[in-house]
Amino acid sequence: MARKGFDSVKEILDIYKGLPVKVLRKTAKQIGLEIVDISPVGNPALWKKPAPKGYKAGHFVKNWQATIGSPATNELSGQDKGKRRTKRAVKKVAKKWNGENSFYLRNNTPYATALEFGHSRVQAPQGMVRITATKYTAILNKAMKEARRESQ
Repeated sequence: MARKGFDSVKEILDIYKGLPVKVLRKTAKQIGLEIVDISPVGNPALWKKPAPKGYKAGHFVKNWQATIGSPATNELSGQDKGKRRTKRAVKKVAKKWNGENSFYLRNNTPYATALEFGHSRVQAPQGMVRITATKYTAILNKAMKEARRESQ
């Protein structure tokens, strides 16, 4: 049944045909941004032990790598204390995703698992991925609403 203002069901379908991909992109982007946002940027002043030799704050954040088709397998050098470059990279990859292949967000630092499971007791005691997973339904619902609003 056609909605008021539409001449046919075909017009409705044409308007909404890109909606699933928009929802996927928005959901992947928001999940990635949330994980980066709550990732700790090391603050040795809060640590019980001194920072390891060569430690660079923001290295963990820089290593959140968004990819399509297969997960990243390397550890990146450098750091991103402000999180802006990493967020920009997540957005860029999410924008390209068409939903046909898997979207990955992976961190290949050797201490990523330890951080996820509470090693950073002050900055991320409950991890990043697990916290974001609890917000999945809300993130998905928000993405659906935004995509629908943009398609109308």
